[in-house]
Amino acid sequence: MSTLDNDTHRELCLALVGSESEEEVITVLTEAGLWSDSSSWRYYGGKESNYSDIGNQQDSPDAAIVEKLVNCGDAMLLAKCAEYGVDPEGPCAPKTVCQAQERFFGIKNGDLNTLSKKNRQLLADKIGMVASGSRSNPCYSFFDLGIGQSPSQFPDTFLSLTASNKIRIHCVQGRFNMGSTGVLEFSGNRNLQLIVSRKHPAARNGLTDGERWGVTIVRREDPHDDMKSSSYQYLAPNGEIITFDAESLRILPGVRYPDNYARSMAYGTYIKVYDYNIGASYRTNILFDLNYRLSFLMPNATLPIRLYERRDGYVGHSMEVNLMGLLSRLANDRKNNLETGYPSSGEITIDDIVLPVSIFAFKAGKKENYAKNEGIVMTINGQTHGALKSDFFKRKSIGLGYLVKDILVVVDCSSIASSRLRELLFMNSRDRLRAGNVKARLESQLEYLISNHSGLKRLQEKRKKQAIEDQIADSKPINKILRSLFNANPMLSKVFRFGEQLTDPFSDVKEGQVQAYQGLKFPTFFTLDKEFPAESPKLCGHNSGCKIRFHTDAENEYFSRSNDPGSLMVTCDDTKINYSVNLWNGVATLFLNTSDTVSIGQRLFLTVEVSDASRHATFNHSIYLIITSEIEETSGGSSSPRKLSRDEKKGESAQTQPSLGIPIPKPVKKENWSQHDFDEHSALRAVYDADSYDFFYNADNLYLKYEQKHCPSGKERLIEMQYQSALALIGVALLKSAENESQSNVEEVLYNATRSISPILLPMIRTLGDLENLE
Repeated sequence: MSTLDNDTHRELCLALVGSESEEEVITVLTEAGLWSDSSSWRYYGGKESNYSDIGNQQDSPDAAIVEKLVNCGDAMLLAKCAEYGVDPEGPCAPKTVCQAQERFFGIKNGDLNTLSKKNRQLLADKIGMVASGSRSNPCYSFFDLGIGQSPSQFPDTFLSLTASNKIRIHCVQGRFNMGSTGVLEFSGNRNLQLIVSRKHPAARNGLTDGERWGVTIVRREDPHDDMKSSSYQYLAPNGEIITFDAESLRILPGVRYPDNYARSMAYGTYIKVYDYNIGASYRTNILFDLNYRLSFLMPNATLPIRLYERRDGYVGHSMEVNLMGLLSRLANDRKNNLETGYPSSGEITIDDIVLPVSIFAFKAGKKENYAKNEGIVMTINGQTHGALKSDFFKRKSIGLGYLVKDILVVVDCSSIASSRLRELLFMNSRDRLRAGNVKARLESQLEYLISNHSGLKRLQEKRKKQAIEDQIADSKPINKILRSLFNANPMLSKVFRFGEQLTDPFSDVKEGQVQAYQGLKFPTFFTLDKEFPAESPKLCGHNSGCKIRFHTDAENEYFSRSNDPGSLMVTCDDTKINYSVNLWNGVATLFLNTSDTVSIGQRLFLTVEVSDASRHATFNHSIYLIITSEIEETSGGSSSPRKLSRDEKKGESAQTQPSLGIPIPKPVKKENWSQHDFDEHSALRAVYDADSYDFFYNADNLYLKYEQKHCPSGKERLIEMQYQSALALIGVALLKSAENESQSNVEEVLYNATRSISPILLPMIRTLGDLENLE
């Protein structure tokens, strides 16, 4: 290649890097005679029909970005393999990402907080994401000083689809081999992506072009002729990736804002997307909303990543920040955001695989700084692969309606070694779960774990008290109105059983200082609350399972912390039993979920083993079980067979039917709308609390305020009581009609229906009351 060609290609690369919009890129390529020259473009992945693969990636722009950052971290790990002379697919390679982090970078147990501030910054300088261009649709650049690729390797790495280039490497996060194509769908109108790379010096052996830079652009081509869909192409004049020689490229952001191209890059990979449709929520300074979202999607980042804001017009002390992941953020500021004692730890099992669980209970309103509407997050190697919405906690089987917005559960699925099981649980897009039997079993385990968490139950009662204690006295007039209504209309009494729900449920609760539990990192004891020898076995329900309690002095996050976590293992003869355990303030509760393979009367022998890095000998316990018919747990944790009455068996007795009662709606003023997702049109919200509903009505509803404004003076409170009473009756009627629906659906039906009825409710009451005057 001539010197002129080399310089021309280098200048073309720098011009593409410096372009800050899709339009500028097209101009650069048009002036070079490349944009319209069809012979200069090749199909991405080597096939024309590549849109079905590329278009079926992440369905949100933020999740797509995570794939780029994951690849940056993987490139750094592979570069270290090259430096250490380790074959990443060989027997001497680290078996997990965590092992690679500790071996290559000194990150103990994969916890970035174990690094010194200086070492964190040194690593963060090697991986970055830069925001440039416009504020509304910015350009994003991703760079790493990692393994890089030679120009001849581009088609089999960056530009491949479903190739197996990382599938046998266990020490990296990204193993789905889609080339992180998710960003393309969100990159402007023509979906442009620039790729610039040079191989790491330690990995150039045997490569004829190992010292050369490669550069290409990816674009989307609209359907034409007989094509049924778009296709993706990459720039390769004469069938080859553009290459050139250069000791380094001045393309990295400087240390001063807004310098964007001030530092040199000697090897690694630089990728840029243009006019990225990030959405209104994340167009702000990259250091804030997008940083928080990316941290959530990467609970445990492989390495710290430096985020740079380089768009014009921002002011602030610093325009850079290190992204380290959700769990690192929480660890650094848990005092201001989490309730005392949290996170709490636990474990669940699925197909004999133990999955650590972390339960975070936030102070009111604090969770919104860390997550949106996600309630349960499934991670693999520190990356979010799917989530369940917060509505999960509304389920009747859980009954934590007052904590819906304040709980986040993280399930670490990294130990799922079976590719088939991962495929059954996660979609290939790595951003959502796949419906099916595996997901259902996982949800069942989580329901059991969360619903039996004593700390969450206690916090639920505390939040309920805060929500309604001030409304008890104000409920007396409404109580009187509703009783009069029922007395005058016997038919209503037959439809609804009017329950007494106006007394203060917290009147016997003694307030006082509760000493915070202080557990040990490594417990000195882990003992059974009650022994279950062969002659006195534990009774375990055939379908409902059973609980076994232990006492310990372990800290609450003993089972799920990143640094030297503990582990609990249950083995049971030849019978398969899934189990879960949660740990809260010195009590570990083990839940045994008996499978369909056991039969009533069957005896089982269990061994429970608790271990951690501090112990040579484990805590061991032997437990005998006998499978029996349905049982109920007493308050002390023991169990006894439950005798069903004849009416319960037949399901015919009216006395055994649950009483809906009439929950008196409590007012919610405008300043507290956010707690119930109210706006000016909202009317009523139901919150489920274990075995009953609480109602909350919008005291600043637009239509209620209008009626109060135009009513005779002194009648404002009467208007509000009419509104409140009518909503109570409508709410109970809706709950009764939908009592067989799922919990979240019931509450949404009630919310939407009362919102629709709200404009006509008071005018209807007023007009119908005047009908007698028409005669």
